[in-house]
Amino acid sequence: MSTRTSVSVFVLSSLIMSPLFRLSAQADATRSSKPGQSISELIESDARKGEWVFYRQRFLNSENQWARYHGSIYAAVQNIKIDERCRIEMQTLVVDHFTGVEGRSGNRQQEDKTVYEISFTLTRPIAETMEVVKARPSQLRRTTHSECDEKPSCELTWVRFKSTEHKISERISTNDRIEFSGETSTGVFPVSSSDIGSTAIKQLQALAKSNCP
Repeated sequence: MSTRTSVSVFVLSSLIMSPLFRLSAQADATRSSKPGQSISELIESDARKGEWVFYRQRFLNSENQWARYHGSIYAAVQNIKIDERCRIEMQTLVVDHFTGVEGRSGNRQQEDKTVYEISFTLTRPIAETMEVVKARPSQLRRTTHSECDEKPSCELTWVRFKSTEHKISERISTNDRIEFSGETSTGVFPVSSSDIGSTAIKQLQALAKSNCP
C-alpha cells in the first residue's frame, strides 16, 4: 500500500470514529426520518399535478334568463405541515376559471379561488376512517346542471377522514371572503389519483401507529 493510500485510510478511519462525525451522521439520520416527512413529500409532489375537470353549464338564472357557462376546476393541496406532536395543517386551493353568457350579455373570463384550511391532530381513530372517495367539488354541485367533458361524473378524487368529536378545524374563504370558520367532523383533501390517495392513507396510518397518540 502506498504512503498516500495509507494516509487516506487513516484519515477516513479517524473521521468515522470521531464523535463529531458520529453526531453529524446521527443528525442526518434524524432529519431523514422526521415524522411525517414521507407523507409531506408525497403530497407536495402530487400538488404539482393537481386534478382538473372541464365543464359546461346551462340553467335559468334568477331573472329567468338562460345562462350558459364553460370553464375548468383545478384542485390541489398547496401546503402541508406535520409537527412532532402529529398536528397536521393543510391548505387546499380550488380554482374555478370560467366564462359565459347570461341572456344576451356575455361575460369576460372570470376566476374564483377557494382556499380550504384544515388543521387537526392525527390519531389512530382518525387515521382508520380515511378512505379514497370520488365527489364533485362544491362549485359543480348538481344544482348547477354541470356536464363535464373527460369526466362525465364531474367528480374529483379526495381523501376523506372523520373525527367523532368535531376536532377538525376548518376555514373556507373564496376570493379572500370568509365563508366558514369553525370545528367540523369531516375533512377532505384532493389527490391526483386513487393510487396516490391510497398511498397517502397508508403512510398516514403508519405515522399514526408509530408516532401519534
